[in-house]
Amino acid sequence: MGSPRANPVPEAILREVVAALGWPFDAQIEVERLGGGCIHPAVALHHTDRPNTDRPGDPSARAFLKWDDSPRQDGAGFSHEARGLRMLSERVGPVIPEVLGVSDGPEGSPGWLLLEFLAPRLPSYEDHVGLGRALARLHRPLEPDARPGLDSTEGWIATLPQDNRPRSSWGTFWREARLAPQIRRAAPLLSAEGIEALDTVADRAPGVLDPVVETTGGEGLSLLHGDLWSGNVLYSTRGPALVDPAVYRGHREVDLAMMELFGGFSAEVSAAYEEHTPLRPGYRELRRPLYQLYPLLVHVNLFGTGYVARTESTARRVLAALG
Repeated sequence: MGSPRANPVPEAILREVVAALGWPFDAQIEVERLGGGCIHPAVALHHTDRPNTDRPGDPSARAFLKWDDSPRQDGAGFSHEARGLRMLSERVGPVIPEVLGVSDGPEGSPGWLLLEFLAPRLPSYEDHVGLGRALARLHRPLEPDARPGLDSTEGWIATLPQDNRPRSSWGTFWREARLAPQIRRAAPLLSAEGIEALDTVADRAPGVLDPVVETTGGEGLSLLHGDLWSGNVLYSTRGPALVDPAVYRGHREVDLAMMELFGGFSAEVSAAYEEHTPLRPGYRELRRPLYQLYPLLVHVNLFGTGYVARTESTARRVLAALG
C-alpha cells in the first residue's frame, strides 16, 4: 500500500478504511495530518491515482479520517457520532459531511470514523450570514410529541458520558440529564457555596424552562448539534458545515448559548439567525447563563479548576436573575 508521506494511521485501520472506500489495496495514498482536534488524531486521505473532484459525497479521491490513538475501555465509540451526523443531514440546515464508514473498534482495537472530505476556505460575509440562516433552519421545531433526549441511548460530550434518556419535560431533562450529573462529578473541585448555588439552579430549572418550551405557544424542541463551539464549524467550499456533534433533542437556545460562551462567531451569524427566528425575552439575562452552566461544568470535569470560578459566578448570576 503506497504512502508517499509519513503515515501516522495504524496499518490495521488503514486497511479497513481503504476497503470501506472501495480503493484498491495497493492504491497510492497521500496522508495529510490535520490539526484542531484535542481528542482524536485526524488526517485527510488522498488517492493520488484518481482526480481530486471534491464533489459532494464523492469518496473517489479524498476522505477525512479520525481514530482512537489508543483503544478505550469505557464503551465510547464513533457510532454515536456517526448517527448524530446522519440525523443532522436529514434536516435542512448547514452542510453535514457524509459518513463513509465507521468502526467502534471491537475487541479492544482502535475505532475510527471516515467522512466525506470538505475542503476549507476563508469565510466571507455571505458565509457568516449563511451559517446563521442555516442554523435557524436546522432549529425549526420538531413534531409536537417529540421528547427531550435521544431515544433510550446514552451519548458522549467530548470524553464524558452524556445521558440522553428522555425525561417527562424539557426542564426536568436539563436538571436530571445535564446539570445534576456534571455537578456530582465536579463536586470535589467546587466550593461548598458553589455546589449550593448550582444545586439551587438545577432545582429551579424546570420552572424556568418548561414554560418557554412546552406550554401552549411554546417553542417546542429542536434537533441540536449539542457541542456548537467555533472549532466544530467548518467554512468549506460547499458552504458552512457542522462537525463533531453530540446530538439530541432539546431547546434551540442550548446551541446558541454554547456559541456565545467562548466566542469565535461573528455578529453577522447572530443577526442572520435572529432575523430568521427571533429570540424570546429572557434569553440573554436568564436562560443563556443557565444553558452555559452545562458546558462550563463539562470543562471543569475535563480540564480542572481553571473553570471553577467562571462556573460558580455564572450560577450566582442565574440566581440573581431569578430573584
